[in-house]
Amino acid sequence: MSKKNIIIILIIIIFVSVISFIWWKKMKNVNTNNNKVINHTQYETNMHDEKENKTQNIIKDASIQGIVHLKYNGEITITENQYFGELGYRIEEYSFAVLKNKNQTCIDYFTLEKYDTSYIDIGDILICTGDLIQYNNRGDGFETNENEIIVLKSSDYEKMKKEILNGQRNTVITVGELYLESQYFYLKYDIVDNTHSDRIYHFPFIQKVYITDKTKITGELEKGIKVEVQYNNLNNYTDGLILNSIKAI
Repeated sequence: MSKKNIIIILIIIIFVSVISFIWWKKMKNVNTNNNKVINHTQYETNMHDEKENKTQNIIKDASIQGIVHLKYNGEITITENQYFGELGYRIEEYSFAVLKNKNQTCIDYFTLEKYDTSYIDIGDILICTGDLIQYNNRGDGFETNENEIIVLKSSDYEKMKKEILNGQRNTVITVGELYLESQYFYLKYDIVDNTHSDRIYHFPFIQKVYITDKTKITGELEKGIKVEVQYNNLNNYTDGLILNSIKAI
């Protein structure tokens, strides 16, 4: 190979190396800038989420009650919903809130015996006093401070329901959501109790009911009206009861 050809080849190699180096440097700068944009966008997103979740309002010395829906990861979630399968029916007297599980003192509603939060189970009703913390973009939090939590066990709640349905307790019954085309609707029962206390507590529950061709209906059924009812039997109240009669009052 001649000396001239060797020089030409060396020049080509140097030229290609320079071009490759310039291209690599340019791509590195592009990636760096992209990362800066991504990081800046993520920072803005995090700041936006933090801003949205900031406390909107704190209600001091609030009193709420709700049905225990979840105990997980150091928190106790109570809800305003009574569930029928996957469907939830909102009861306005109950609240949704998330409580920090700090092993607070709990008092059984009926026995007045004291426990820690391990006493709380899914389906119990909690009565809490403290600070209700309302957020902009998510559910409420609740700080019990040094206050005790009153626990109405789900088994006692079920017993009270049966007493109501069997006429062993006075109650007010109102019509809830109506689905007459599907031959069923919901009734709201109000359990009123003041056991061991001068304070009157309300523990409402929802009962699913069915109508048949034999059901006697007196008056116009509308949401919110008070009614009197008679059932076919009371054995399967959790799945829904069949109405013998219902009367608007």
